[in-house]
Amino acid sequence: MMKHLSWSIALVALLACGFVSSAWAQATAQVSGTVKDQSGAVLPGVEVTATQTATGVKRTVLTNETGSYVLSNLPLGPYRLEAALPGFRTFVQTGIVLQVESNPVVNINLEIGQVSEQVEVQADAALVETRSTGVGQVIDNVRVLELPLNGRQVTDLIILSGAAVGGGDQGTARTWPTDFISVGGGLNDGLTYLLDGGTHNDPFSNANLPLPFPDALQEFKVETSAMPAQYGQHSSGAVNSVTKSGTNAIHGDLFEFVRNKIFNARNAFATERDGLKRNQFGGVIGGPIIKNKLFFFGGHQTTIQRSEANIVVSYVPTPRMLAGDWTAVTAPACNNGQQINLASPFFNNRIDPGSFSKAALTLVTKYLPHETLDECGKTVYGRRQNSDEQMTVGKIDYQINETHSLLGRYERGTLFTPNNYNGQNILSLSIPDYTRRFHSFVLGDTYSLSPQTVSAFRGTVLRTLNDKSLIQDFYNYSDLGVKNLYYPAGWKHFVRLNVSGAFTQDVSAPGVTNSMVEQFTEDLTTLHGAHQIGFGANYIHSNMNYTSGTWTAGRFQFTGNGTDRLSLGDLMVGRPNEWRQDQIAAQYLRQNYIGLYLQDTWKASPKFTINGGLRWEPYFWPYDHRAASAQYNKTWFDQGLRSTVYTNAPAGILFPGDPGAKNIGTSEHEPAWLHFAPRAGVAWDPKGDGMTVVRAAYGIFNDYPHFQGIGGIRNTPPRGGLIQLTNPSGGFDDPWQSYPGGNPLPFAISKDVAFPLGGTYTVIPQDAKTSYVNQWNFSVQKQIGMDWLVAGNYIGSSVIHQMYEHEANPAVYIFNGTNTCRLANGVTLTGPAGGNQCSTNSNTQQRRVLSLQNPAQGQYFSNIVEVDTGGTRNFNGLILSVQRRRARGITIQGNYTYSHCIDTGYTDIIQTNGVMVPERRGANRGNCELDRRHNFNMSTVYETPQFANPFMRVLVTGWRVSGIVRALSGPMFSINTGIDRALTGTTFNPTNPQSDQRPNQVLPSPYMPDKSIANGWLNLAAFVQPALGTYGTMGRSNIVGPGSIRIDMGLVRIFRVRERQSLEFRAEAYNVANHVNACSSLSGQQGAPACMDTNLSDATFGRILAAADPRIMQMALKFVF
Repeated sequence: MMKHLSWSIALVALLACGFVSSAWAQATAQVSGTVKDQSGAVLPGVEVTATQTATGVKRTVLTNETGSYVLSNLPLGPYRLEAALPGFRTFVQTGIVLQVESNPVVNINLEIGQVSEQVEVQADAALVETRSTGVGQVIDNVRVLELPLNGRQVTDLIILSGAAVGGGDQGTARTWPTDFISVGGGLNDGLTYLLDGGTHNDPFSNANLPLPFPDALQEFKVETSAMPAQYGQHSSGAVNSVTKSGTNAIHGDLFEFVRNKIFNARNAFATERDGLKRNQFGGVIGGPIIKNKLFFFGGHQTTIQRSEANIVVSYVPTPRMLAGDWTAVTAPACNNGQQINLASPFFNNRIDPGSFSKAALTLVTKYLPHETLDECGKTVYGRRQNSDEQMTVGKIDYQINETHSLLGRYERGTLFTPNNYNGQNILSLSIPDYTRRFHSFVLGDTYSLSPQTVSAFRGTVLRTLNDKSLIQDFYNYSDLGVKNLYYPAGWKHFVRLNVSGAFTQDVSAPGVTNSMVEQFTEDLTTLHGAHQIGFGANYIHSNMNYTSGTWTAGRFQFTGNGTDRLSLGDLMVGRPNEWRQDQIAAQYLRQNYIGLYLQDTWKASPKFTINGGLRWEPYFWPYDHRAASAQYNKTWFDQGLRSTVYTNAPAGILFPGDPGAKNIGTSEHEPAWLHFAPRAGVAWDPKGDGMTVVRAAYGIFNDYPHFQGIGGIRNTPPRGGLIQLTNPSGGFDDPWQSYPGGNPLPFAISKDVAFPLGGTYTVIPQDAKTSYVNQWNFSVQKQIGMDWLVAGNYIGSSVIHQMYEHEANPAVYIFNGTNTCRLANGVTLTGPAGGNQCSTNSNTQQRRVLSLQNPAQGQYFSNIVEVDTGGTRNFNGLILSVQRRRARGITIQGNYTYSHCIDTGYTDIIQTNGVMVPERRGANRGNCELDRRHNFNMSTVYETPQFANPFMRVLVTGWRVSGIVRALSGPMFSINTGIDRALTGTTFNPTNPQSDQRPNQVLPSPYMPDKSIANGWLNLAAFVQPALGTYGTMGRSNIVGPGSIRIDMGLVRIFRVRERQSLEFRAEAYNVANHVNACSSLSGQQGAPACMDTNLSDATFGRILAAADPRIMQMALKFVF
């Protein structure tokens, strides 16, 4: 493999030195067109010059033999375009504003006359896109600066671009807090983020690193669907952002934004307003170091937040329940109208308190809240959301001469977020203390090799440092009296605990995640006749050093399976349905990415443009810097093959170096070399006037999974040694009681290390593929007048080999009509006395496929989680949009998307449990996690005009109004059984949205007749549990949750201090109407409360559990100069 990799890197270097460039857009723009005389004949040799009016920077090209010109890789901003040829009057057009990745066509007609004579036109370029094949939207500087942004997070503007939905589930909080967004039905982690032409993705999760704050960001473009071959690495789309630059004049501002609870409304689930206090302050400045030559820009923002938002509703045992009386909590009033009758040791819903688990009693009496709001045990609390953030950005632009320019940009950030314990209710603790830091540096070089050829280089370095720990002690399971536990020395005390439908205290474990990315790209664009040809190469090396003790503190899960539908009952009698624990493990992943492309944009005729391209990007799987991963093959198990690398490894598990295993060293898989991605598109201008265009395009896009996607490998023996015990016989008080030899943790890794019984394995099969996407679109754009653009776009995509997971060692349901089954392997299964079932959750391990085949070797395996690349996803969407660029003080941007996304399942991280058996992949095909059928966005900014009348000038001039309206149909939910009714051992946990075990629907409608956030959403009577050993008939993700409507507004009053100085007073309100929207505003992020209880076994089934932010107001003062 290394031989091939070295060859590839050498090829990239050769191409880069010779003539090749990166596939990546360089965060610039271009102007192109054709120059003709008055008779319509083309004019070669015309000198066409673009001058950036703010800096005086110039670029000059000559038209070729077809009269065509292209001014590529131009910095953004306002331009003056000139065309001169002896014997003709000089043509001048001002008012052209270039936006990121825009490709305006400006055709020029020269009139006969003297060069000293000028024909001047004041007009911006046309709005229609006649060259690029993708579907995109620019979020310009006016919107970035003036729209009301909650928390001043510019990533919120991505979802305003159309066909974009946020809130994707994040399996970890080890990245900078952000939003996981699906654009155009693409993968949640499939966006390519670029900042100033350099990569800006965190390799750990593929999430974006922080973009500059609004005052330091010029603009960005969101683009998706069948983009040209210059785009690669990720498949969903690209977010191309540009920081501000200095100009020939000193410009900048100082600002402070303030929030305080006195301005805010109360969350619908809270008893009082949260204690929010937020201060964001800083400033930016930019200007010339040498006029027309060297420019600087810098800025800083500090954010200090103190809050107790994120309202959570939980249920805990009441004093009456602790006294043994459970009649109130099992009554219909606490259980969606149904009576619960608890099983033994309860009798008539009463119990002798002496039957309670000692660990459970200690937990409830010493740590859990004692005061409840009702007999159901309801408790409401807020989770602290404190943070201290520092963001700094600096940029230098150097115009060496008219053919050569340099830029350098550095961005850094630090973020400290303490744990979210509110100081009163221990259940508020769900995340530890985080310290996050990042650095981003880009060096750019743009050089005109000739009047027709431009080269652009980018070198990028990213560095992230994330430390996760607890600063203070709370309690661990040993503090509760749980026996025989392993707990790392030096760790602060905490627990991971899930009591389904009641409360969760699942605190993320300590760990360190540091990553480094180096990227080199080189881009060459040349004009040859009617062809604009681009060549590209891109090399990225990523590495990540990761330590984790995901389950090292131990994790109990209670589902109500033991006492019949009441998880609090299971907790108090000490009957967990699962106990899991591992030891601290580490990963040192490295990965190389290479992409080469060739792109041709051919102006076949004045009305017809053809795009064609080909991209090659072989896939190199990550490799571990220090350790090789286990390989599993069922055939090896059948043959009894054993490892010689680790002599105690069970049959079926081999490692590189073992006979029969793939000799891939420390790589996770063999490289895939034949990854070619063709792209094609056409654009037709029916009238040839650049005011209407019809476009169609198709392309194949490969995707590049993030490191965390295969994170479960680090927990695979002998590294992490994750062990999962179903229904441990020792219960809550002594989970290791029946484990042979007792608790095996921790163990030292060596050649003869003992492999644990019931170990959990995450493995990559050697026939695994990587995802690729077919994308296509058809669009019509029409410019109306000078400033309006309307468009209709159809976009579609089909994902092949979508990465998911399946269970390779499920338990088999065995039934003979009695409570005793004698198996062929000599094992006897015994169920409850007097019953007719011999298969139970307690004997899951004995019923697993490998245990049935070979009990001696099968006992070493519990779940075998195999990466499954047989998944698919399909998306079809219609996007209607309208845009009015800024004119006479007003700008408008709106879009509506009607779409549908279907897939076979998606997860952010593959680990712990295979969720489904591979035979049920088709049965699990349903709506995508972020499928939203209707998606409407509208934003506008209006500034009042300058009045001549003194009275009107004082009263009306100087006001700016902005607003955002967003309406979204409801998210899709899966209804889960909440317990392992199929008895396959494939239920990860009750909150897993991708659960394969679902109930039967017995009523036509699953919803409450008066469904609402207050009254409940789902009708319990519409569902029943499937028979034991079977799967329910319901599909995945086919329940529609509540939709959302939100209106944000901003009002600014501007006072002119001097000609170039002003003072701005700003007031912003988010959710102005105080509309109650379901689901937390932090939906998808770790620590966010669940939106709706979808576990049929829970007492709170069907209820909405959290609401988004109420009306929040923000005040600001800004000095602009």
